[in-house]
Amino acid sequence: MESSTQIINSTIDLAKGDLLPGSVTGTAAVHISNLQIAVDNGDITIGYELSDLEEDQYYEVLPVIKLNGQRLLLAADEFRGDFGRPLSPGTKKITWLNPLERYINLSGELEVELRVNQWGEQEFPYDCELGEPTFTGRQKRPYLLAAGLGAASIGAGQLFRNRRDDTYDQYQSSETLAEATPYYEDANSQHHTYLILTWAGAGILAIDAAMYLIRQNKYKKDLRNYETYCNPNRIGFQPVIELPARSMHPNGSVGFKLTLPIGGN
Repeated sequence: MESSTQIINSTIDLAKGDLLPGSVTGTAAVHISNLQIAVDNGDITIGYELSDLEEDQYYEVLPVIKLNGQRLLLAADEFRGDFGRPLSPGTKKITWLNPLERYINLSGELEVELRVNQWGEQEFPYDCELGEPTFTGRQKRPYLLAAGLGAASIGAGQLFRNRRDDTYDQYQSSETLAEATPYYEDANSQHHTYLILTWAGAGILAIDAAMYLIRQNKYKKDLRNYETYCNPNRIGFQPVIELPARSMHPNGSVGFKLTLPIGGN
């Protein structure tokens, strides 16, 4: 991964629609150039250009915004346009949607930093072509059958245990060694069968439970990755923490942001 950064400093009074762009600083413009900022009908637009890449490479762009030296903690859905990843080369634009809805007095020194990461071949932790992951009752059936087999083995072991006890009682009630020996041998054999069936059943249950948990955890992980990378209509719910700033929210604020997909015809 290769990275570069550009920063543009401006003086802003958004309530009046005033924005005076200043100097652009940062690392050499290997990946990003022509960084600009403007006010457009209450929104703040950030324009920039990304340089050419090899066929198997892509960009990740992360905006960082500070007001009067304090970083603003902004949720991703407060922006529209070309940010995050993957991004291709070319002319790009990010729109910060109506900041005055959240910041009553957006004025002072505004610093916009774009952090650009160049990545190799794009890889996602889940293959979206597989569709939404499932773990249905039919897929759980082998685990249920294995659990039933383990329980049946333990149950059969208990039957041999009871037979062992009955045979041992007959051995103890025998009057001669010749009469007692067959009962003792049968009781000993039944005892070993009881141990084998019980331990085998317990082992099957333990392995089955471990495999089930592994499969269930994989399903949950795949589902989270599917919702993150493959499902554009997911509902988002995230905490929002805002640090105190000199010119707004002097005490800071804590809350939650709920994102609902809205479809149109």
